[in-house]
Amino acid sequence: MSDLLIIGHRGAPAAAPENTLPSFLLAAQTGAQMVELDVHLSKDGKVVVIHDEMLNRTTSGTGPVMARTLASLKRLDAGTAFSPQFAGTKIPSLEEVFTSLPRRIGLNIELKTNIVNYPGLEAKVLSIVNRHRAQQRVIVSSFNWSSLNTLHRLEPQLRLGLLFNRLQPDLWAQASLLNAFSLHPALACTSSQLIWQSHSWGYRVFPWVVNNPAQVVELKTAGVDGVITDCPQAILQAME
Repeated sequence: MSDLLIIGHRGAPAAAPENTLPSFLLAAQTGAQMVELDVHLSKDGKVVVIHDEMLNRTTSGTGPVMARTLASLKRLDAGTAFSPQFAGTKIPSLEEVFTSLPRRIGLNIELKTNIVNYPGLEAKVLSIVNRHRAQQRVIVSSFNWSSLNTLHRLEPQLRLGLLFNRLQPDLWAQASLLNAFSLHPALACTSSQLIWQSHSWGYRVFPWVVNNPAQVVELKTAGVDGVITDCPQAILQAME
């Protein structure tokens, strides 16, 4: 299974608080080759890593992420909601993720622009990627294909991934328009036909979220290029 890309979904959230540095580092330490993370903009225009548009579920704060400055977000606890063991864990900025993770670890950066419009998020993410000379180890994905189109206009060579949880009539046209690197289908709509057709167009396939080792084996047999999983360490151990 060594040629199957194991992507830690929000890091290793079965064992550490999602979308935090401990989670990303744990995923890297246990063998994941890439981590997936979600980005929003703070009130002062900084790119911050958290899944939800609201702070309530994963932090000690309440209200929208976009209503607080980075300094204010940094005062929140993003670990205790997962376990007291992680009390004091902070919301990371995208910059911190790049500077904290080994360069061998790839990043799948999901733009969370499908609910809240964050003007300029695409350009800010691209600037950070370029500053760290990381284009060859980054995939930028989104459910909002318009955001991916904005990025494609800014940097045609950036690797883009189309996220979707249902098959859409314009999937192939959009993937072609964006010169997509990969398709990221929900597990429920991943099929042998989808995989075959994606490969015929030259797109890699990374389904989400795959936490059952038996399903990983089935997907590998069907030809997927990697899986996005909540428990990269357990998947890798099972594969060994």
